[in-house]
Amino acid sequence: MSGYRLTPGAAKDLDAIADFSLARWGERQTEKYLTDMIRRFEWLDAHPTAERARDEIGEGYRSYRHGSHLIFYIVVNGAVAIIGIAHGSMDILERWSEATRKLLPLNPPRTTHSRSLPVRQYV
Repeated sequence: MSGYRLTPGAAKDLDAIADFSLARWGERQTEKYLTDMIRRFEWLDAHPTAERARDEIGEGYRSYRHGSHLIFYIVVNGAVAIIGIAHGSMDILERWSEATRKLLPLNPPRTTHSRSLPVRQYV
């Protein structure tokens, strides 16, 4: 277990979820939801192949439902890279179109967030 990574797109998704949740549900619920989501990232890192394969979206893609969202990730050299977090009502195939998948960095930059991601940063 080498620690999960967030791609820049996933970090952007997390920021958007935090903004929406804060406006809609308030600070307490937002912090709980994001804390639980980050715990799920850690669990996925410890069990990278336990969740659903999503090869219909992209080769090697996997997903996990967390509340109203789907966490999408890939495993690169044994490490989990969170590639996006989509609301369950989104058209997932549209979101990750062929053009988008080509732009996805399969080796997330070292500058992305890791396991020590502070939830407070998003609240």
